[in-house]
Amino acid sequence: MLLPLLLLLLLLHARLQVSGATGVVELQVSLAQNEKGVLADGRCCRGGREPPCPMAEPCHTFFRVCLKEYQLRAQPGGPCVLGAASTPVLGGNVISAPLQKPSDRDGTIVIPFDFAWPRSYSLVLEAWDAANASDVTSPGSGQLIERVTRSGMVNPGEGWQHLRHHGRSALLECRLRVRCHEHYYGPSCNLLCRPRDDFFGHHSCDAAGNKVCLDGWTGNKCQRAVCRQGCHKTHGFCEEPGECSCHYGWTGHHCDRCLRFPGCVHGSCTVPWKCDCETNWGGLLCDKAAVAGFRPEAKMLAPKLSMANQYPCRQRTRLLKKQERNRSGGSPGQKSRFASRKAEGGDHVFVKPVQKTKKSETWFVDSAEQLCSAFLGREDSVAAEKRWKLRIVVTLSQETHK
Repeated sequence: MLLPLLLLLLLLHARLQVSGATGVVELQVSLAQNEKGVLADGRCCRGGREPPCPMAEPCHTFFRVCLKEYQLRAQPGGPCVLGAASTPVLGGNVISAPLQKPSDRDGTIVIPFDFAWPRSYSLVLEAWDAANASDVTSPGSGQLIERVTRSGMVNPGEGWQHLRHHGRSALLECRLRVRCHEHYYGPSCNLLCRPRDDFFGHHSCDAAGNKVCLDGWTGNKCQRAVCRQGCHKTHGFCEEPGECSCHYGWTGHHCDRCLRFPGCVHGSCTVPWKCDCETNWGGLLCDKAAVAGFRPEAKMLAPKLSMANQYPCRQRTRLLKKQERNRSGGSPGQKSRFASRKAEGGDHVFVKPVQKTKKSETWFVDSAEQLCSAFLGREDSVAAEKRWKLRIVVTLSQETHK
């Protein structure tokens, strides 16, 4: 319960930061010179009379700025869609602000924005006279001294654009720039890159706002850990750099070895949960030994046979009947002997052929301790006639095959 709540808080925090200001427009009035102390209509700021104006009653000068979408010829009035702001009263008839770090007391107007900066803009800057030093907030308060309009283009950066206007009432000088907020980059201040080392990424940011992954991390968002060198790309994974955790069914330092079928004795695998028998071993768990007549290419899975194809290892040696000879691979008229022994303490053992070839047969049973194997081959003795012979070998215990 705690982890989902923590993730939700992190997401809300990230959303709030993204929805905040992406940049600011800074406009600093460096000089406002109204030596006569008059308004835009030519009257004195104090008393409403014609000049000359008494020096003892100067204007209470403050500024208002309106930023609009680009207009070929900027006009006053209408909404300030890119932002608006004002200053407190900065002084009297002459204001000269030091060109140092901007602040609201040196004629700097800061307008934040939370959209992609359009680069082109229209500006309306006005100097006003307040009735008193504190009455500057009401839109209808004050009397206009001078107005500056300008349309242009500015890219985000540390450099300033300088503006100069010599009007009927006053000389105004100001400078303007656009700066991206911390963690925002690009010509429109809409590329977000916040250095982090947490669940959401592991990266720093370069001067252009591109993510630079920290050591041990990769991917577009630097969220994928770089696994241990040699870790299998398919069968292994990692959640922290330098690790190598195996997917289900795989093991090993590099997750390149499959897990065998449980109980597999003499077998291996190329895919998980298999048991491919080694040479001379068979059965589901590769725990049954194959004996005389075994060929490596023979499959160690016994076919399903009817009772007619199952032969008992008999207790004594005797001649086979004619039909039994035919069934066991002999030909009519041939004399073949079937030799067998009864397993100690057990009944007759029924054997099943694994694979039949022209010269050999391999047999085994499900019992691990009772195994019958038959071999049909030629007798190469020079003294004997060339004839087919059937030999039955009975193994009483598994120890004889070790």
